Amino acid sequence: MVPDPETGELEQQGVNALIVTPDMEGVEVFENNRAKTGIRGTWQARFRFNDVRVPAENVLHEEGKGLKVALSCLNYGRCTLSAGVTGAAKAARDQGIKWAQTRYQFERPLADFELVQQKIARMSAVTYAMDAMLYMMTGMLDRGETDIMVETAITKAFCSEFGWKVIDEAMQIMGGEGYMTEHELERSWRDNRIHSIVEGSNEVMQSFIFAYGGKQLAEKMVSIQEALLWDFDESIGDNLSRILTAATTPAVLKKALPMGAQLFLGLKPSAPELRSVHAALQEQADTLTSLIQKHSHYFKLVSKWEREDVVKHQAQQARVANNAICLFALASSLSKMDDQLRSGEYGPEFERDRAAVEYLFDWFERKIHQNFGEMRENADESMREAAEAARAHNDTLSSEDFYVHEGSPLGRDAGKEPPTEHIPQFDGDGQDPREVDRAPGETYELDVEDVAEEMAEPTERGNGASEEPSPASDPERS
Repeated sequence: MVPDPETGELEQQGVNALIVTPDMEGVEVFENNRAKTGIRGTWQARFRFNDVRVPAENVLHEEGKGLKVALSCLNYGRCTLSAGVTGAAKAARDQGIKWAQTRYQFERPLADFELVQQKIARMSAVTYAMDAMLYMMTGMLDRGETDIMVETAITKAFCSEFGWKVIDEAMQIMGGEGYMTEHELERSWRDNRIHSIVEGSNEVMQSFIFAYGGKQLAEKMVSIQEALLWDFDESIGDNLSRILTAATTPAVLKKALPMGAQLFLGLKPSAPELRSVHAALQEQADTLTSLIQKHSHYFKLVSKWEREDVVKHQAQQARVANNAICLFALASSLSKMDDQLRSGEYGPEFERDRAAVEYLFDWFERKIHQNFGEMRENADESMREAAEAARAHNDTLSSEDFYVHEGSPLGRDAGKEPPTEHIPQFDGDGQDPREVDRAPGETYELDVEDVAEEMAEPTERGNGASEEPSPASDPERS
């Protein structure tokens, strides 16, 4: 917020990132701890800001650059999250396989049964892909790549989903013993469930990957549509004039003709080339380039089939996004295995990795083709009808019997009260702002002139170097 030079009123110009500490006036901690399913090593309080005045020296980075700070934090946060769940998944994989090798039923180890072998193979394949994607992503960060939001979103979505599935499969292999706390797996099972929710839920990530990842192609298709297709909001004369002009413009035709050939004649774009891949991986490289070619084609077809409805048909968005996620996993795994082969790795661990990559390509190729088929023929319409009917029935149930979010339009007291007696609280005083008699939107008056004067004062900022430690005071001299 900056003051308008003429009116003196504060106006929004960019977003600031601020450092706010609990000891600042107006920071209200009203619940000192909440009981979480996992990550119990940290306590979680609830707080709100009530007319908190943050000093200018607490601006993080530069004024108006707060969004850049937030997006940068998301990129790094999604990588560290992925690193954590990747480590947990690797440990769970090894524990699950060891249990399957040593736990006997019917005079045979569990690992002899094919459904257990399927779990073992899938755990090995996706943990390899998680590791490859993570190092591909952190390499981009280390090189200072800037526009990597899609890649970090893909890495986060893949690692959080498949990482927890690996842990869940390891627990399934261990059976009831895996559910017992002494084997430690259940803690990993609890701790890692949160990762598909935080740092942007995976459902949000799917829509983001679809929209932001396909932005350039979507803009190209819209420009062609606006130039050449009939607009029923325009007159006949205006339509004919616009279409004829566009149809005789070389720049428009250069974009429109290849696109039209793909959408209406079924011609696919040429597949990309992967040069210098290790000869032992040529089959996988050919599979990858073919899948990329088909993915590009189906993205255009989905946009054609759905038209404006693609914005709200998130099931179709998810299919496109999931294929993009799988392709990034395959590309990263191919790169990592290529490096291992060229480095001359050998031994049981390498053979495990090599077999995992071969299976990953076979498995994901089929997953991607299944999504292609469901883009064309799916049960989305009956799904929406079933959801609508279920929602209508739920509206007949009394909200008093269920938990309702306190921010619901129904009001803070619409649902039943969650029990809190069992939750230990850390020391500290606080008042629940929900118990304060204050009208919605009501707040203390801010003196605009004082705020503007404070913001205009020059701020001394350091150069980032650590300060020399000051000598400790001598208690005998004080």
